[in-house]
Amino acid sequence: MNKQKPDDEFARINLSYVRRQDDREEVIFCPESAHVVQAASANVPLPRQPIPAPATPSVASSIPGVTASEVLPEKTVRILFGDTGHSYETLFGSYLAGATTVTLTEPYVRTTHQLGNLVRFCELLTRVGDCRELVLVTGQPETEEQHAEVKKALEDLKWSLKDFGIQFSFSFSATLHDREMRLSNGWIIRSGRGLDLYQKPENWFSVGVNDFAYRPCLETTVVFQLASTN
Repeated sequence: MNKQKPDDEFARINLSYVRRQDDREEVIFCPESAHVVQAASANVPLPRQPIPAPATPSVASSIPGVTASEVLPEKTVRILFGDTGHSYETLFGSYLAGATTVTLTEPYVRTTHQLGNLVRFCELLTRVGDCRELVLVTGQPETEEQHAEVKKALEDLKWSLKDFGIQFSFSFSATLHDREMRLSNGWIIRSGRGLDLYQKPENWFSVGVNDFAYRPCLETTVVFQLASTN
């Protein structure tokens, strides 16, 4: 409503919460209304101001003395075939806060799109900003040629992550099957499909090709548990 009619009528509407630690009110703006400023006297739309890109919330740093594991809930997310709105950031972002080491067990990192999924996950790690070490354990490629291609791609990724202060190491296992993510902040995230959550686009020039929030999902279950409860 602010976007369609940015004047005093709707400019007074805010969503907010009160911080438990200091009773301070925090107002949350939607991207469409962040530029709207109350203009009771002028009663005209104000010039649009640049809207900063939303940052992944860092739970561990926003609440002094409280770790992410003490704030976030254990939960199970059931994703149905065709569901949308489940990007890596919305699923994992808040749970990665405070995790300096991420150990990713992902059996299938072989094809171009599987390697692309790994790169997108690494991009999320750089946005969260807490990870300093990423360890990948993946399955053994089927052929020597494929092994060489995958190793080359992972070496390239290793050098790229180094520019962001993240040490990346990887190893291959011929017996690997389960998929999980172990975080040094105490969380274990298990997904039936690992990072491979999404359907192939109908074509490569459609919404959802680059932004996974718009990409229809495959059916899977993602479980978030604290290590101490396993």
